[in-house]
Amino acid sequence: KHTNFSMWWFAQGLTDFAVALRPYIPDPLISVIIPCFNHAKYITEALESVVRQTFTSWETIIIDDRSPDRCGEHAAEWAKQRGAEVESRVRVITNQANVGLAESRNHGIRAAKGVWICALDPDDMIEPGYFAAAVEATGQEPELQLITSDQQFFDERK
Repeated sequence: KHTNFSMWWFAQGLTDFAVALRPYIPDPLISVIIPCFNHAKYITEALESVVRQTFTSWETIIIDDRSPDRCGEHAAEWAKQRGAEVESRVRVITNQANVGLAESRNHGIRAAKGVWICALDPDDMIEPGYFAAAVEATGQEPELQLITSDQQFFDERK
């Protein structure tokens, strides 16, 4: 199932003058963590949804959990085809052994450079304004540490 649902963990909030501070905000501000096992046929849709974000201070880390469908290789090839700008923002980490979803996501979080973490499953997509809305929300509520969103099912695959 594809959804536009993700959870955010914030290491720190931003103040209401986040736009003015933009030149001083770490880059990447957002690290998108995508653990992947047998989702090669969906991963490019998830990655495309990240690339279409209107807020552009992000990196994406795909954690290949020893997927037999070579999900990580598929994602790396996609990034390379998109050009140097995208390729420089997408990293693929391959686990030494299959460790499952939670440990794969934790592996990505440990490798993240961003201030904020966006957990995205490989068969999910996010709306183009998703990151911008989250950054705006933190400007209105600087104490926020977690942001979630509703989900919308847009394609049932069985």
